[in-house]
Amino acid sequence: FFDLTGVNYTLSPAGESQDGHMLREAVQSYFLNIPVKTGKHNTILAPGFDRTKLLMNDGNDLSGNSLKFGLLHLHKWKNNVQTVFLFQVKSNYHEGKPLISNHHQTGGAFVFSKKLKSGLKYSVGLDYNREFFGHFFVPLLGVDYKFNEHWQVYGLLPNNYSIDRKVSQSFHTGATLSFATSSYRFAQNRYVRFDDNQFRLYIHLIAGKHNVFQIEAGHTFMRGLKIGSGNFARNTETEVQIPDGWVMKVGYVFRIYEQ
Repeated sequence: FFDLTGVNYTLSPAGESQDGHMLREAVQSYFLNIPVKTGKHNTILAPGFDRTKLLMNDGNDLSGNSLKFGLLHLHKWKNNVQTVFLFQVKSNYHEGKPLISNHHQTGGAFVFSKKLKSGLKYSVGLDYNREFFGHFFVPLLGVDYKFNEHWQVYGLLPNNYSIDRKVSQSFHTGATLSFATSSYRFAQNRYVRFDDNQFRLYIHLIAGKHNVFQIEAGHTFMRGLKIGSGNFARNTETEVQIPDGWVMKVGYVFRIYEQ
């Protein structure tokens, strides 16, 4: 399937760590994928915006905004081989403060995929982003497989990986595992790094051919928050102990399914 556009809201209520720190997380995300096809080449223009509210019980507001634009090129080769190149620029800045000169990030990804005769598709790749704490490389690995008319797995780890059960044409249920690392410019040479890892169970309700309404609930794990100094390098960094907690997510996507 292909998601043309969507919006979602994620909330993780405040919990308390052993040293008394509490964190309330709320994320709003908006995205748009504009496909442009020329012959065998497929290009996708992908603007998006994320607003992440991180509120501590000591009064610290570590919230950040991410305005991003991606250019994705997909090419299908012979023998069921496909390659994907992504180039992305971001403006990641602390909410409520004026923009400063060094709040931009650049990154990209490459993914190689091959579909076997059995129907199994495997993918390997590499993701890169120039975070405020330095160069950040993440290897990617994925296996997509449809076991039968009801069960399938798909995704790329460590970004997102899902197991999905099709109950009916209008009702899907399943589970998703996701890992995300981001950094926001807090001051001229200071940044906030947030590692947000989640496991969620979901229900997807499909109305008409393309409208998908998402309801998800789960728990975070090994969540991390660091405040550091450095201009695209890690000079000093202080870890803030934050608790894991329950997470809830609702969303809507306009989805085009493969025939």
